[in-house]
Amino acid sequence: MLPALAFIGANVVLVGVASFLEYPLSRQLDAFRLGAALRLGALILAVAALLAGRGPAIPDLWPGLVGIGIGLILGVGSAFYCLALAGLAPWLAASVANGYVAVTILLGVVVLGETLTWLAVAGLALTLAGIIALSWRQSSAADHRGVRGSLAAVWLLGPYIVLVGVGAFLEKPALRSLTALQLNALTALGMAVVALAAVFTRDRRFPTGSAALGAGGVGVLLGLGAVGYYLGLAHLPVSVAATLSNTSVLVTAALAVVFRHQAITPRQIAGAAATLVGVSLLTIPQP
Repeated sequence: MLPALAFIGANVVLVGVASFLEYPLSRQLDAFRLGAALRLGALILAVAALLAGRGPAIPDLWPGLVGIGIGLILGVGSAFYCLALAGLAPWLAASVANGYVAVTILLGVVVLGETLTWLAVAGLALTLAGIIALSWRQSSAADHRGVRGSLAAVWLLGPYIVLVGVGAFLEKPALRSLTALQLNALTALGMAVVALAAVFTRDRRFPTGSAALGAGGVGVLLGLGAVGYYLGLAHLPVSVAATLSNTSVLVTAALAVVFRHQAITPRQIAGAAATLVGVSLLTIPQP
């Protein structure tokens, strides 16, 4: 279990750093262009990791199509998130979007028969509550009026929560027929196809320029983090892996405090404490 947790830990750190680096890029690229550049970078890393892992080891047809299909599901879900960002404050969208983990946990328990002790349930609950608290932001009255006026966009997060929750769940059974590196490359391909198609449909051109290049570099970090996630997922319940991976927000928040001198609110302190306690409970071996 410890090696799997180490892989998830690497994912948390890499994704947390990447999310921190995304912030300045999001001011230069809209959500769709940023997403496309990130997916391309992640795909390049995924292919490189697959080739480095003793050759491409091409999977059978049906498992391969399943892997790409999961990537397409995740990609369409991400497109809904990008649409929601056009009408929602980013902190609100991120907080609500974390609900996908609940879908993944539910499917893991009901369909895969994953058993969770009361200790694990408490850990999952505390971790999710902490993640939401860390994502939430204290806004001005003007911001609140803007949020209330744009709540109609919240419904776009519904398809995101369902699609990404289902896609994250399907990754676990897919690992029965695919290696972690194969699944990583196939899902990265599917997500890149959707992201590029969305940008081309809207703008008739692909993202270019220094900002897009920088986003591609951040995407490489995300791709490296994804390798760690899939290697950890292969040996952990999907409910635990999916929840732990979302604690990357803790790394992002810490970097924002250190390098951007972002003020720490009591809510964020409580969220960080809840997340750390929840993670500690999840790492206790289950009987």
